[in-house]
Amino acid sequence: MKADISNILKEEIRKTEIPIKDGISLLLNDKYIVNDNKKFMEMYNWMSRGYDLAETVIGRIKYGNAINKMRFDLMSKLEWKDDSKSCMFPLVPEEI
Repeated sequence: MKADISNILKEEIRKTEIPIKDGISLLLNDKYIVNDNKKFMEMYNWMSRGYDLAETVIGRIKYGNAINKMRFDLMSKLEWKDDSKSCMFPLVPEEI
């Protein structure tokens, strides 16, 4: 599912070109990420590599396909709406 949020953004933001990397919008401005925020962001980025490896390799060996089945079961119980405002961005105000 591709979410298009351009219709809920303010006009001046719609005119701005939002950079996209690997299909993900880059909405953080690096000049505002300083001090502890920068330190923790770098730490979580570093830790995520090990977590991804552990989840995919070790999790598959230890639990087989049980984690994927659990995720599928949980997601199938949710009521999905075909509305990007209510489904993908529940906390975004009507106009940003």
